[in-house]
Amino acid sequence: VQVSGTGVSTIQAQTISFSSPGPQSYGVAPLTLTATASSGLAVSYSASGNCTVSASVLTITGAGSCTVTASQAGDASYSPASDVQQQFTINPAYLAVTANNQTMASGAAIPSLTYTITGFVNGDSSSVVSGTPSCTTTATSSSAAGAYPITCTRALAATNYSFNFFSGTLTITSAGVDLIEQNVSVSGTPAAGVAMQVTETAQNVGGSTAANSYTGFYLSTDGVTRNTYLGNRAVPLLDAGVFSGPVTT
Repeated sequence: VQVSGTGVSTIQAQTISFSSPGPQSYGVAPLTLTATASSGLAVSYSASGNCTVSASVLTITGAGSCTVTASQAGDASYSPASDVQQQFTINPAYLAVTANNQTMASGAAIPSLTYTITGFVNGDSSSVVSGTPSCTTTATSSSAAGAYPITCTRALAATNYSFNFFSGTLTITSAGVDLIEQNVSVSGTPAAGVAMQVTETAQNVGGSTAANSYTGFYLSTDGVTRNTYLGNRAVPLLDAGVFSGPVTT
């Protein structure tokens, strides 16, 4: 109760309701705080820790913790409210460390095994990361053609970040030229004096360039034996993995 020269006035008490924002992560968008006073008066905020506040907007500045204090100073009708604090954890953001896929020919030296880091937030770049992971593979120069894993060790550190590691693949191809025929179809009935057309596609599935060559066509009575030579078509120079065709002869 307040006594003045003109009479008696009543100053009312007030309280603040302020829910915790809950755990957050570095890189999250700014949060709007929503504390309210029972008086209906505006609530002000202050912050400490890995965060800042402007008006009612809270910005996370790093991993760790944040404490926000909600206040209401009162007015002629309301006494100051007791401050309410909310403290919460700020988790680090995650960076993905991915071993880059590589290809080599069988018998060649293992290529340089590299990696890529993605997932930076708040304008950060790779400059915030310290350390260099060592990437290895189970393959050797004498390994057979096939796919082999590439993995990287966890020798990295960065303020405000944790790391997830993902493997890559080293593909070893056959070192030599390896032409195969695909999608072969024949029009016409195989018989003496009957013209036939053969449509096919050639691909170099080896690890090096194939020089100019020929595809031969034969009549076979058992699917294996080359009984009668029918003709051929020229296959131009093909780089590894490249197709020639489809061609009709």
